[in-house]
Amino acid sequence: MKIHKKKISIKGISLVDIEHLRIWKNRYKEYFFHKEHISHEEQLYWFNNTYLKSKDTIIYKISYEEELVGCMGVYFRKDYIEIYNVILGNDKFKSSGLMSFLLEYICKKYDFNVFVKVLNINPALGWYRKNGFHDLEKNNEYTTLKLEIPPV
Repeated sequence: MKIHKKKISIKGISLVDIEHLRIWKNRYKEYFFHKEHISHEEQLYWFNNTYLKSKDTIIYKISYEEELVGCMGVYFRKDYIEIYNVILGNDKFKSSGLMSFLLEYICKKYDFNVFVKVLNINPALGWYRKNGFHDLEKNNEYTTLKLEIPPV
């Protein structure tokens, strides 16, 4: 699939997006720290009472030709950002480069030290390494990676 940058949209999530995110997170829950099934009511509560009230996080969505592709969260720490909840939810766009485009957008926008914690069973570990992250620490459960070079 040939991707045209003019057809890409990156925005913060809104109420209309959270059901997609919930379905995606439940579908891939074995690859996340929070493994419990998330109900519609729990997602709505989280969005209204946690996410919207937080000043230290944002979740971006990426769309192509107005079709939702995936999402990526950012935690703002004192002197770094931490990427979380990276989900390519729309399989139609697998290997399209759109999630790497979103990662690059976030890394350039915030120009901080960038870290991510990834469960060792998550196949996305290779994707992070391909996009310029290097292992910093590893334990039995997860690996902490740091962005060393800008994403490709």
